[in-house]
Amino acid sequence: MTSPTDDQIADEVRRVLASAEFHAPAESFWVWFWRTVGDGLLGLLRWLEVIGPLWRLVIVVVSLGLLLLAALHGWSIYRRSALSRRARTVADAGATPAPSADALAQLALAQLRSGDLRAAARTVQRAAIVHTCGRAGIPWSETTADWEWVATLGKRASAPGALARFTALTEQVAFGHAADPAAFERCWRLFQQMRAA
Repeated sequence: MTSPTDDQIADEVRRVLASAEFHAPAESFWVWFWRTVGDGLLGLLRWLEVIGPLWRLVIVVVSLGLLLLAALHGWSIYRRSALSRRARTVADAGATPAPSADALAQLALAQLRSGDLRAAARTVQRAAIVHTCGRAGIPWSETTADWEWVATLGKRASAPGALARFTALTEQVAFGHAADPAAFERCWRLFQQMRAA
């Protein structure tokens, strides 16, 4: 058996070292990313240990100031967005003409005659709110809930609790367990009193 030459040994060593068992598997991007972030944070902490306390205080104050500015900027963006959304809602509400209280009252009576007591109660409630909006000079908005109208209009009404009581009674008829014709009659009388006042 002959011993290999130096060139053969060098070629064999290169071949063995080029094999997969001598190379680390390829590192994924996320492993590299988080290792780099961790190394950067450790480097920053080491640097903060080296600098003096005055510079640390300056860095903390500047960082808190930047954080406060970012929070204020976020709040102003949110507020602007909310105001523009509210303005669009008001503009959309202005584009839809308000139904008349008389037309809604006639519709409520037609619904009552057809036997739909719950729909009639909802319609007479809407008629009362439209009527009260007209008297208060507030533009009607289809998207505003009944209790929002009660809160808004109750402050301007001559009898603040009347609209709230009326709304509670009509909602009992409209959404209660059993629709009561006598309760609807009370709603209708209250509506007529509100129109006459």
